[in-house]
Amino acid sequence: MYRNSPLPLLLICLLFCPAEAATTIKTVIPTERASATRDLPYSISAPRSPIINSPLSIINSEIDSLLSTFAPILRSLQGFEANLPREKVHLHFDNTSYRAGDNIWFACYVTDGGRNADSDLRPSRLSRTLHVELLNPGGEVVARRTLRIENGRASGSFPLTHTPFYSGFYEVRAYTKYMLNDPPETIFSRLLPVYDAPRQEGNFTEKRMQSYNTTAANYPMRRPRPERRGAIDVRFFPEGGNLVQGVPSRVAFEATDQFGQPIDITLHTIESGKLKIENGRNGHSGGGRGRGVFQHTPGEIAQQVEVEYEGRTHVFTLPQAHPQGVVMSVDNLSHADSIAVTLRRNGQTPPALFGVATQSGGRIRNVTFAHLKGDSLAFRLPKTGRPAGVSRIVLFDSYGAIVADRLVFVPPRNMLTISAKTDSVEYAPHAPVEMEFSVTDSDSRPVATTFSLSVRDGAGGEIADRTDIATDLLLTSEIRGYVHNPAWYFERPDDPERLAALDILLMVQGWRRYSWAATAAADLATQNSSLAQPFELKYAPEQAIDMRGRVVTINRLNNNEIPRAGVDVSLMLSRPNPDGGNVDSLMAVETLVTDSLGRFGFSVDVEGRWNMILSSSGGRRNQILLDRLFSPPPRRYEYAELSTTIIEPAVPRSISTSPSKGGNEQREFQPAAGGGGVLTRTSSSNFSVDKSGGDVPAADSIQSMGVDKVNVVEAVTVRTRGREQAIRHHRATATAHYDPAAEIDDIIDATGYSGTDIHAMLKATNPHFSTVSIETPLSGGMPDFTSASTFRGPTTLQNVAVESPEPEPMETHEFLIYKGRLAAVVVDYELVGWNTREFFEYRQLPREAIRSVYVNERLMEVVLPYVDIPATMTMDQIFETFGCVVFLETWPEGEINVGGGRGTRKTFLEGYSSPVAFSHPDYSVSPPGVADYRRTLYWNPAVATDSLGRARVSFFNNGRASSGFFFRGETVSSLGEVGVIEN
Repeated sequence: MYRNSPLPLLLICLLFCPAEAATTIKTVIPTERASATRDLPYSISAPRSPIINSPLSIINSEIDSLLSTFAPILRSLQGFEANLPREKVHLHFDNTSYRAGDNIWFACYVTDGGRNADSDLRPSRLSRTLHVELLNPGGEVVARRTLRIENGRASGSFPLTHTPFYSGFYEVRAYTKYMLNDPPETIFSRLLPVYDAPRQEGNFTEKRMQSYNTTAANYPMRRPRPERRGAIDVRFFPEGGNLVQGVPSRVAFEATDQFGQPIDITLHTIESGKLKIENGRNGHSGGGRGRGVFQHTPGEIAQQVEVEYEGRTHVFTLPQAHPQGVVMSVDNLSHADSIAVTLRRNGQTPPALFGVATQSGGRIRNVTFAHLKGDSLAFRLPKTGRPAGVSRIVLFDSYGAIVADRLVFVPPRNMLTISAKTDSVEYAPHAPVEMEFSVTDSDSRPVATTFSLSVRDGAGGEIADRTDIATDLLLTSEIRGYVHNPAWYFERPDDPERLAALDILLMVQGWRRYSWAATAAADLATQNSSLAQPFELKYAPEQAIDMRGRVVTINRLNNNEIPRAGVDVSLMLSRPNPDGGNVDSLMAVETLVTDSLGRFGFSVDVEGRWNMILSSSGGRRNQILLDRLFSPPPRRYEYAELSTTIIEPAVPRSISTSPSKGGNEQREFQPAAGGGGVLTRTSSSNFSVDKSGGDVPAADSIQSMGVDKVNVVEAVTVRTRGREQAIRHHRATATAHYDPAAEIDDIIDATGYSGTDIHAMLKATNPHFSTVSIETPLSGGMPDFTSASTFRGPTTLQNVAVESPEPEPMETHEFLIYKGRLAAVVVDYELVGWNTREFFEYRQLPREAIRSVYVNERLMEVVLPYVDIPATMTMDQIFETFGCVVFLETWPEGEINVGGGRGTRKTFLEGYSSPVAFSHPDYSVSPPGVADYRRTLYWNPAVATDSLGRARVSFFNNGRASSGFFFRGETVSSLGEVGVIEN
């Protein structure tokens, strides 16, 4: 929709976007050929109006005519950026690593930019619905939460009790639907190490993790495989984007090892066949950041660079320089109040008028026009009025094409200070703990706000956190790719070394929210059609649970959808009676009408899962498809992310003692600037390389759980397990789990498939499944699979001969195949007979009767107890014949839903996730009866301060003595001020 003009977008967004602050326009005109730096008094304010207007008419006619060519571009850009503000999400977790059986608790902060000059981090007023997903290492979404956003806040949890469960680096991502209009990099994503439960309860120094190896892992791998680089990888980034022949440029570089970890190198350039050593930081990447910058004047031939690392020399080639172009150099460090910009061109580049736009928070802050007539032109852009965080400086021509761009960082000026005190120096096991917090602004005035708080066991051996709400919202959300320890840049914000390192980081990891051409598609198309890349707004901000769908007739010959306009769609929502009665609670009955494209939609504000029936009028061929498959694909992990840093026991930075009301000593923790640097950290790489070349990200990981004859001993004991214990074991060790109702719903919405066959569902959800049809005797009997020892696919299976003494009537059966071998299907853990008819009885089950599907590859544990195979079949033949056992768990007979008829869709609607409270034991009421091994001692997503900015929390220690805790508090105030405390 809206492909031809951004105007409809503006009309829609005006409904929910407030008025914009003024955009400042400045023009820079050189008076001579040499470089000149001057600020001109020509500036105008243009809130929601064309950027070019009468005050600029005082410029001479030549410049005036050139400026007029920019008017359509700037008008579209200003309108687009101003009326489509950007949302950001940050999640604060209760811990930095987890074990099987833990709960992942999190607090959510949702902000939006583009409507404030002082801050882009105020609580969002756009979306009221947040989607949070938990993905396993293979990229499968194993849990979802739909949360109601109130004043930019939400909270929730994920229990790590799903089956099958495999440890590894799990991903938590969070986004609003409105954020899906942006590139995938904009959504929040965090990797969390999840370890196996310790063999000895409470021994959290033990860290066992499933190997992250795509060939041996037990989970389906839907996530793209991490990319391994060469032994040393050096990448070069000319400032502004390109090199131009004969024009001096700064070139930033980044050096990493094969796993993406930064390394320090010494750099040399080769000029005219002679070795030239660059001096100072220009030729060396120091400080453990792996980055540096050097000056370079390119010629026609691309320059080679020699890199020395660990006694060896490696040769790389710089990017090829363009014969024409403009180079933009930006100095964000030398002047406190301004940013120095220098434009340079060579003799082959004609003079031209350029626009220089500064963007931050998703909108244009000011525009400067620079008429480059001479070799160079220098001018300054003011820093005043720009919000904290990353800003983008864009040099563009009269066609709207980007000539050069650069990211710069504006340090935060108004951060909240959170301080904390404890009521004692040491705590006995199960002892009460009291902590007092105060929140003040940059002028030391108390702030009434809420903040999320986690307090963790301080015994040490835990995983260090590399980022927080400040680094997320101000830095990493604005750049591309993995950043090694972003908190390092914030620990001493006034340190020149860290400011310089941050400036180089932004030279190598910049990215753009949108293609510039997409934001001004209509006007660009009138001038240069090759630049027109129309932007399509797919999702508006959700104000409740939005459900969209369409009514179509599917042409089965070509699989085309024919939309059905003007069709009445009856909607009924009901929820099972919470008291267990037979009558469901009815929520809504409504009639909707499809538009010209066959679409309909509605919004509801409900909690939990609701039964939903949609029925269309006007023909049995109508099919109702729902637009609820919006979850982004899993992102690729970086090897550098698959590593951890171990922290030492918690030690307070400073202790001040003063009498408290109870006469106890009081321990005071003073926050670090930026919230880091107070713990001793020991690096611990969490991956290694095996001899076969596979990547195993856990040095002490458990072995692959694939088929192995060593499991024969364990298989003998399976028969002696109790039934319920055996079922739990088969679920926990399964390769995959499916909810048939949800899976079939997804298949219907994605493909229009309306069948009920379990084979079709498995093939659509797992690429390892296939089917093949084979003729078998009508009287019973199975093909001799073991005679085809080379069988690896359905085509070979078709050639398997069925032994029979004489011809007899035959029937055709569809066999389910998994990874090239037979899949046995077991219903409710009952024995399956080894004959044709009994083997296929599961095909008679209606789809609605199947509650869960588990796929288990541990053949020795699942074939022998559940498949009545011939006694003559050897162990080798079992492994040659079977690929897995598929366990079907069915609903009790009285709970089976009846499927919908033609033109009717029976499904469900997921409302907002019901809140779950963190459980704090109260040992003052009931003494501890069992061992207390809690790692998170206290969690509260919304600690409220009073009018004096103070808050007090209390909890009980776990079962071991403690002389310190790890704790972190995070907040964003109603004015967009960020606050962090971390000991």
